[in-house]
Amino acid sequence: MPGEYSVSQGVPAGYVLDLSGTGAAYVATVEGVIITLDANEDIVCTFTNTDVGGSITIIAASDPAGAAGFEYYGNMGQFTLDDGDSEQRTTLMPGEYTVYQGVPAGYVLDLACTGGDYVATAEGVIITLTANEDIVCTFTNTDVGGTVTIMAASDPAGAAGFSYYGNFGQFLLDDGQSEQRVDQMPGEYTVYQGIPAGYVLDVACTGGDFIALAEGVTVTLNANEDIVCTFTNTYVGGSITIEAVSQPAGGTGFGYYGSLGQFELNDGENEQRTDLMPGEYTIYQGLQAGLDLSIGCTGSDFTALAEGVTVTLDANEDVVCTFTNSDNSDPTLGNLFFDDFESDLGWTVNPNGSDSATTGMWERANPQHTHYHGPLQLGRTVSGDYDLVTGGAAGSDPGSYDVDGGVTSVRSPNITLPSSGDITLSFAYYLAHLENASNSDFLRVSVVGDTTAVIFEKTGAAYRNYAEWEQFSASLNAFAGQTVYLLVEAADNGAGSLVEAALDDVSVDVIEIAFFDDFETSQGWTVNANGSDSATTGMWERADAQWTDYYGTLQRGRAASGNKNLVTGALAGTDPGSYDVDNGVTSIQSPSIVVPSDGNITLSFAYYLAHLNNSSADDFLRVSVVGSTTTVVFEERGAANWDYAYRWEEATIDLSDFAGQTIHLLIEAADNGTASLVEAGIDDVAIIATGD
Repeated sequence: MPGEYSVSQGVPAGYVLDLSGTGAAYVATVEGVIITLDANEDIVCTFTNTDVGGSITIIAASDPAGAAGFEYYGNMGQFTLDDGDSEQRTTLMPGEYTVYQGVPAGYVLDLACTGGDYVATAEGVIITLTANEDIVCTFTNTDVGGTVTIMAASDPAGAAGFSYYGNFGQFLLDDGQSEQRVDQMPGEYTVYQGIPAGYVLDVACTGGDFIALAEGVTVTLNANEDIVCTFTNTYVGGSITIEAVSQPAGGTGFGYYGSLGQFELNDGENEQRTDLMPGEYTIYQGLQAGLDLSIGCTGSDFTALAEGVTVTLDANEDVVCTFTNSDNSDPTLGNLFFDDFESDLGWTVNPNGSDSATTGMWERANPQHTHYHGPLQLGRTVSGDYDLVTGGAAGSDPGSYDVDGGVTSVRSPNITLPSSGDITLSFAYYLAHLENASNSDFLRVSVVGDTTAVIFEKTGAAYRNYAEWEQFSASLNAFAGQTVYLLVEAADNGAGSLVEAALDDVSVDVIEIAFFDDFETSQGWTVNANGSDSATTGMWERADAQWTDYYGTLQRGRAASGNKNLVTGALAGTDPGSYDVDNGVTSIQSPSIVVPSDGNITLSFAYYLAHLNNSSADDFLRVSVVGSTTTVVFEERGAANWDYAYRWEEATIDLSDFAGQTIHLLIEAADNGTASLVEAGIDDVAIIATGD
């Protein structure tokens, strides 16, 4: 019947359909025809199928051979090939076909095709397939990947937490650990380390070219190289600690600035900087009015400046610098502490609880006299009625209340010392013992402050040493600015022996020492300075004198302190009169001395004048002050009696009339008139100013 008729053909893959007809109207479609049949029409339609199909073959190749798992995608779908495998698509219509490969890390892709036109891209190919072409594309994957390994090392070993960043991202390593990146393409890679404070970095690599940087490394990685870079961190850090000290104690608000930044300290505080690199560091302090700054450092080389210090810090040094700010006002002269033991000022027996003595413990007492062929415990004090004594009672025999069984100790109340001035401790003492004593028995005085120092010690010996009051003085300048106390100990150690000890008139004073000479070294005294001496023997000299004796001591072989003193002929000779003063006067003059302008000014010295009963008032020991005029300030004359040098005597003379003058001391000894035996000695000459 007339009408529309549709005829379709399933066009085979690779074919194109061409359609023609006769005898009626028709419309060709892609896969057939639509015919409009009129009445009585005869229509003939010819379906012509032309084969235009082509093929595309993908071949996988690898260098080195044997690689697997190359992935492909694109117009030909997704597939995976190993080295030597291929994937083919046939009966493909002419047109453009794109095939991509996921290029594995560390590989470079080389692509070549045969049998048709193509355009290679970075990761694949675009193929222009024409009719009936058979195109083969070979994807050749060459492994050029290398590895870069970062190793952490530390000196000293065991450091942790080294941080890295750069082309390989961020990571942390401890000493001995490593981080590796594999399948890296040839090229430059830079790895940095955040260098910890106090460390220096050294980088060395093996397996390839590299350039070490201040904080890392740049590696030039070639194909298939395996590079190992070791980051060695060596700790060279040091520390600087700044300590603030003020004298007197308690200073505040000391400001510091310089290489360590700004900070403020009070007395006793400190500021520390750690992990410092070797080099020079300068720290300044803002000076406060009325204070002098002194600086000392331990642990490194340093240069003290007017207002600070430059420290040369070497690797791993720990430096402590103490900034001491001292009051630069003139010290106030006067007494800081005095105890004549007439009243109880608060001394404490056995303060540490460690005493072992069973008798003869220290006490403040009105002592009773004990005697055994000579005095062992003196019943007379230096001043007043009381002293500090090891068992004040006499008992039924001399050893009833002496020190027995070990050590007895007593401590003073606290004494606050100024930060400047000449600070002296003085006291009277005796240590008595019999011949059963030894050098393990002692009388000892220590000063206890920031440190403890023994400043006086007298030990026993296997001979009789009877009690006589002696004087001792010592400087306490090493304890300036501290609060201290005195620790007094007496001991009968070892085999039991008879030991007695006492102290009296303990005094701590701030003085001005204008002159002191104990004659242990030469300070420039001049014998016969005026050229008028007449003595022929026994001239003054500084010497370690020898003992002389004639029914008693004439020349003392023991100085008042140390080993040497001024003496009139030091040698003993063949008889007591061999080197005594003969035939006139011998003199010796001191160097120049500037007498202080203020305070109570005194001249003190130890002396003796010994003579036999052939002496007279013409013989003498004389001390004069030579200034604008010459003034005799001390004189002891001979007499027709026996006067032995059993002990050093003490002389103290007021020199206030000479305040502010420059003087010399002139010491003379004379055997005048009828020849007689005369010996003299001088020691521990001092001119001091004390408080008004």
